[in-house]
Amino acid sequence: MDESFDAFEIKPNSSIIEHFNNHPTCIDKEFNFILQKTELRALETDKFRSALEAKNKLKNRYSNVLPFEETRVKINIDDDDDDEDDNEDDIIVSNNNNNNNNNEKRIKRNSIGSSGQSDVMSNSSDEEDHGGSGDEGTTLSDYINASFINNGTYICTQGPLLNTIVDFWKMIWEQNSNIIVMLTREEENFKTKCDKYWPDKDEERYGNFIVKFDNNITIPDILIRREFTLENLKDNKTRKIYHFQYTTWPDHGTPVSTTGFLKFVSFVDHEKRSGPIVVHCSAGIGRSGTFVAIHSIVAKFAKHYDEKKQAPSINLPKLVVEMRNERPGMVQTRDQYRFCYLAISEAMNTVLKKEQKKRKGLSYSYSSIPLTGPEHD
Repeated sequence: MDESFDAFEIKPNSSIIEHFNNHPTCIDKEFNFILQKTELRALETDKFRSALEAKNKLKNRYSNVLPFEETRVKINIDDDDDDEDDNEDDIIVSNNNNNNNNNEKRIKRNSIGSSGQSDVMSNSSDEEDHGGSGDEGTTLSDYINASFINNGTYICTQGPLLNTIVDFWKMIWEQNSNIIVMLTREEENFKTKCDKYWPDKDEERYGNFIVKFDNNITIPDILIRREFTLENLKDNKTRKIYHFQYTTWPDHGTPVSTTGFLKFVSFVDHEKRSGPIVVHCSAGIGRSGTFVAIHSIVAKFAKHYDEKKQAPSINLPKLVVEMRNERPGMVQTRDQYRFCYLAISEAMNTVLKKEQKKRKGLSYSYSSIPLTGPEHD
C-alpha cells in the first residue's frame, strides 16, 4: 500500500470517533488528498479514447463524465445488431399488452443527446447535459458509458439515454448481472436524469431483448423493488432481474437518513447476486460512487468480522482513490464523502451491538461521527 495512505487508516483497535477527534479537519484533508491523487489522471484525454470517438459521443449523457479506456465495459458487436428489424439505423422499443397488440416506436441510434461540449473531466456539476452534437453517424461500436469498479464487483454507469437502452440491457445480459441499483429518479428539478428503460406492466422489447414486468414492492421513502424477466430473443433464454430504486436521494446531496439508506442496502443484499452489481444514478459517479464505497466497506467489515470476530482496518481515502482510478469523479462531493463515514459507522455499530449481546468486554466501538447532519443543495 502507498505509504501516503497510512495516515488515514483507522486501525482495528481504534474507533471512527477517535479518528475524528484526532483529526478534526479530516474530511477536508482527506478529500483534498483524493483530488490531488486523481485530478491529473482525469484530465489526460488519451485515457478516454473510445468515449471521445465521434461515433460514441451521443452515447454519453454528460460529455465531462466519461469512462477510462482500460476499465470501460465493452459490449459485443453481433452480426445482426446492424439490422434489427430490417432497419440498421433504428432501435425497436415496443410495448406488448396482454391482447398481443404491439405498439412500437423507433429511435434513431444516434439521434438522442444534448448539444454542447465541456472538458473531459472537471469539478463542474455532473447535472448539466453535455451530450454529442448530433452529427456523428450510425456506426455500431462496443462502447457504453460504464466502468468496472472494485475489480469487477460492480459496474457503475450513467442513467441510460433513449439511444443506449438496448446497449444497457445487452450489457446486463452479457455480464450476467441480475441486480440493478438505481439511485436517481427519472426527472429531478424538471430535468431528465435517466430515461425509463423498463416497463411498469406487461412487457417491452428493446432490440433483441424483451423485459417482462413481474411485480414490484414500494416501501415509502426508501425504495421501489421491481422484478423483471429478461429474455434474449436470439436463444429464448431468460433470467430474473432485480431492480432496486432508491427514491429519496437529492440531487448533489446525500440521503437524509443513514438508517433508511442502510435498510435499502440490506434489501439489495437480500438477493443472491450473479455477475457485477450494476449501479447507476444520472452520471454514474456521485451517488453511484457513494453507494459502492459504503457497500464495499460494509461488506468487507461483515465478512472479516464473521470470520475473525474482530474489526478490520478502514481506509476510505485509499478506496475512493482506487475507485476514481477506475471511473473519474467517484464520490463526487465532500458531503457525499462525509456521508460514507456516517453510514459505515452506523453499519459497523449495528454489527457490533448484535455481537455485544452475545459477548462481554468487546473492545471495538466504531461510534457515531461527531459531525453535523448532511447538507443539501
